[in-house]
Amino acid sequence: MEKKRKTSYLIIRILLTPTVVSLFIFGVLCLASYLVTKEGQHNVTVGFPYKFYEQFRVSGSHTNNWGWLPMNFTTDVLLIWTLSVAGYLYWLKNFYKPKDK
Repeated sequence: MEKKRKTSYLIIRILLTPTVVSLFIFGVLCLASYLVTKEGQHNVTVGFPYKFYEQFRVSGSHTNNWGWLPMNFTTDVLLIWTLSVAGYLYWLKNFYKPKDK
């Protein structure tokens, strides 16, 4: 029973660690894409590598318009999570040396 509990703990840890890292990376990439693409107060785009949110002003209008693409948001999230998990598994395989008890 103890071995089963330890195995499930390791599986959860292997998936939870890159998930937290991917949330951080996603936030940093969104902030960076916002800061890079901000043009004045009216034109803003968010998303990397796919733009999923845009705020803009049409000429002759005095209000801001906005739009977002849920499919691009989902693609960004899944792409960043997949790369984080792959990078973490690569690191575990090639660089991680467990402590012997």
